[in-house]
Amino acid sequence: MLLAININNTETKVGLFRGDSLEAHWRLTTTPSRTPDEWAATLTSYLAQEGRSTQEVRAAVVASVVPPVTQGLCEAVERATTVRPVVVDGRSRLPIKLDVEEPLQVGADRILNTLAAAQLFHRDTIVVDFGTATTFDCITADGRFLGGVIMPGIRTASDALIRGTAKLPATELTPPTRTIGRRTDEAIRSGVLLGTADAVDGRHRHGRARESRRATGSRDRVGPPGPDPHRVALRRHRAGPEVVADSRALNPWRRWGYRVLPGDLFSYVLHTRPAEWPIMAGHAALGYVLAVGINGVVRGAWLPQALLALFVWVICLNGGTLAINSVFDKDEGDIGYLIAPPALPKHLLAFSLVLLAGGQGLAFALPPAFRVVYAVCFVMSVLYSVPPFRFKAVAGVDWLINMWGFGTFTPYAAWAATGRTLDVGHALILLAFCPLFAGLYPLTQLYQMDEDRRRGDRTLALLLGLRTSLGIAIGSVLLAFALFVWASAVLHMTAWPLVVPLTAWLAVLLPWYRRRDGLPAVAHQRGMYRALGAWALTDVVVLLLFAR
Repeated sequence: MLLAININNTETKVGLFRGDSLEAHWRLTTTPSRTPDEWAATLTSYLAQEGRSTQEVRAAVVASVVPPVTQGLCEAVERATTVRPVVVDGRSRLPIKLDVEEPLQVGADRILNTLAAAQLFHRDTIVVDFGTATTFDCITADGRFLGGVIMPGIRTASDALIRGTAKLPATELTPPTRTIGRRTDEAIRSGVLLGTADAVDGRHRHGRARESRRATGSRDRVGPPGPDPHRVALRRHRAGPEVVADSRALNPWRRWGYRVLPGDLFSYVLHTRPAEWPIMAGHAALGYVLAVGINGVVRGAWLPQALLALFVWVICLNGGTLAINSVFDKDEGDIGYLIAPPALPKHLLAFSLVLLAGGQGLAFALPPAFRVVYAVCFVMSVLYSVPPFRFKAVAGVDWLINMWGFGTFTPYAAWAATGRTLDVGHALILLAFCPLFAGLYPLTQLYQMDEDRRRGDRTLALLLGLRTSLGIAIGSVLLAFALFVWASAVLHMTAWPLVVPLTAWLAVLLPWYRRRDGLPAVAHQRGMYRALGAWALTDVVVLLLFAR
């Protein structure tokens, strides 16, 4: 494993990597008076808290802008891990060239910022890092570091203003609600935060990179200047690493999409979250396979109806619902299944309603049961997303809507498209996915609890707490499998294959429950992905057992 250490003036960030995966990370106060023994004890303690041994560290790299700390921390790393760390500076052999007059004077933070931008974007880039100092650095598409601009950081400027004046008060740097402050503290926040935002926009306009992007440190943003001058200040209050690229040129898929559908047309498509379509289609298709059996799938039984149902359910209903979410959420950062969302198109709300209503119209080409379940979910979607109802913001109600809408109604819709009457046994199977999703839903929020708490969000996991969330997950999974067993009895089928996915679920949830209080956020995130794997295994076993 690789231990990466970034020593800045205020904080020292430590990350533990396995390949490209960040396994754990910590923030420490940069203290020049701390001895190598104290640093070594601290690193050893943090590794132990993550269940890691210092002997697992096979390489270490240090980037520092605080020379008095560098040597002591390097000694500490070598003492704790027996690995001599590599120190990044102007002499390091890197795939970029420092094309400046004094390359040895360039700070490691600026070197690594521009190196990251070069590796990510391969084009002319301006990198902006908001720290104790705010730095603007330019790197070309062929990897030449051209230099940059250094100005006081947001907090540094605010502190200097307060120290240098007699009556100006210390002020929390929250985003101002207006440019012209009506109170002294509001005027300070406007000057410091919006002044920094304007500085970023000004440097961008005068920079050499024609198609530049902005990049920031561990709590900041990579991307083009947005139309909102408050954006820099707002982004500072989002925790955790974040990279948001130019939404129209993020990857080849985006670039191709905007060539085929120019202007804002492809933005409408992106806000229906195409990345979620396979997940929704897969869970819906489970109902079709249960209805016609595996042999029926091979013969293509009811295939046209099933394909139309998938289009209506996945694109019209689910896509329309997610697009409405975008309209009323107004998120600036990454959202579910959409990294770096494009600006909201002007008519996105109307587009969403056309999708939803159009889907209801197309539903009349399918059996009556499909029309009814679509209408029910249409109403649920509006109640979920649109003010004044907006039940997605009501913890508990959002849980109920999702467990029924995704858990049970989604596979039932594909079943209903075949026109087959739902018997008791298969009804129990579809019903079982309701508590199964009820168990999964809070697990998707556990690793974000600290961030949600800082933002003031009232998620289900925060209301329930860690212990209760995991307890509900275990109980819900057991209830789901009890329903699967009941279904097997009604259908006169053996239930023993269900032991396999049930064991997979319990192997995830029981250790998670026992160790819950000592786990970091990254471990909760790993638990969520393991639970998703158990869900996928459940789908496979259910199909093999019941789709005959």
